[in-house]
Parts: sequence; C-alpha cells; structure tokens
Amino acid sequence: MFLFTGTMTISMAQTTKEVHGAVIDKNGNPLSGAKVEATGGAESTITDADGTFTLEVSRWLKSVTATYPGMATKKMSLKNGNEILFNMRENNRHWFINAVYQRDWGYSNNAIGVMGGLLNNWGWYIKVLSDTEHHCRTSKYRDKRRADIPSISIGTTKRIAQSIHLYFGLGYTQCYDDNYYYGIYIEDGLIADLGLFYNYKHFNINLGVSHRRQFDNFFDSGISEDGNGLHLGIGYSF
Repeated sequence: MFLFTGTMTISMAQTTKEVHGAVIDKNGNPLSGAKVEATGGAESTITDADGTFTLEVSRWLKSVTATYPGMATKKMSLKNGNEILFNMRENNRHWFINAVYQRDWGYSNNAIGVMGGLLNNWGWYIKVLSDTEHHCRTSKYRDKRRADIPSISIGTTKRIAQSIHLYFGLGYTQCYDDNYYYGIYIEDGLIADLGLFYNYKHFNINLGVSHRRQFDNFFDSGISEDGNGLHLGIGYSF
C-alpha cells in the first residue's frame, strides 16, 4: 500500500505543475480578485490582495487566461516558463444601443428612432429614424407630410479620447417635395451624419447633426434645397 501510494503521488506530480504570477494594471498597481484560469480547462483561482496567484494545472497546458471587470481579457503563453505577469488594459470595446430623437431646425419636424453598433478604436453604427417629416426643399406652398420609408444611415466610429468617439456616415432618406407647378411628390435623398459619442461604463450618449439632400437636386446650389437636423441619443453600452 505504501509503495502504491507513493507511486500514485509521483505520477500525479509528474502530470501537473504550478503556475505563479501576478495581475497588474497599466500603472503597475496590483489587481486583487482577478480570475486566472487554465485556458480551455477547469482549473482557476483568484488573485490575492497583492495581485499574486498560484495555480496548479496540467503539465501539458499551453496558456493561462486572466479576467478582471472593466479590463480586456488577456491570455499568456507558458512556453517561456511557469512565471507569468499579466499587464491588464482597460476594455475599450463596447457594444451600444441608443434611443434617438431628432429635431430639424427651421421647421417643427421631429423624428424618433434607434442607433446601435460597436465602439472601439475603429467601430461602426447603424441609425434608423422613423415617424418623421423630412423636407429636403423649402417652399411657401409646403404641406407637411410624413415619409413612407424610414431614414437609414450606416457609418464609422473613431476613438479620439478615452471615452469620446467621433462618428460619421451616409445613408438613404425619402423626402416629400412640394412644388408650385407639380404639387407634392416623393423624392429619394441622401442623409449624412456627423457627431460625437460619450461612453462611461454602461452609459452612452451621442449628439450630432444630419444633412439631407434630394438626389435629383444634389448638385444644385442654394441652401433652400437642404434639410438639416440635430439629433440626441441616450442609451446603454456593454
């Protein structure tokens, strides 16, 4: 029995190993309570108050992964030994969804919709506005009508500060045009967005402007053929 027990102990020692290390932030401060686990395995542990950890894993394990709230998940290879230092960075990638309200200046026109996408160093968004009155041209004979198809724009986001992103994009809008000679008719148009996002934890807000112009008058001069609006969005990011 003693021989068998000793043999089993030696066998187990040969199939496992201990990984030691620490988890710190970008300023070198220890991160207590970070989770360190075998990548793809069941073994895991939590860092101590000084950010250090010891994890017993299979001797064939190739990498270890660390996670911490608000930080990007990081995986480290074990090919250079069993001592690992995790230098964690803030998670700059956020999905978001916002409710959007738009107000055209110069008219009493309103729009409501939704805006969603991904905020990262480079990201993207989609904005859909419905229940709106789009007027790409002005006329003293205008009769306010509602567009049949929502405005849809797609664009790019770019991080310009830690919590601030610039966004810009293009899309399609449908306008009712009223003409003294031809009456009221539907026109296809282009919508262009430009604005800023502010993201803090799970709170997201955006403020921007939109410019709309009918395709058939796209190259005409005169601001009277433009439509402009200010939009505000508030929502959740995760």
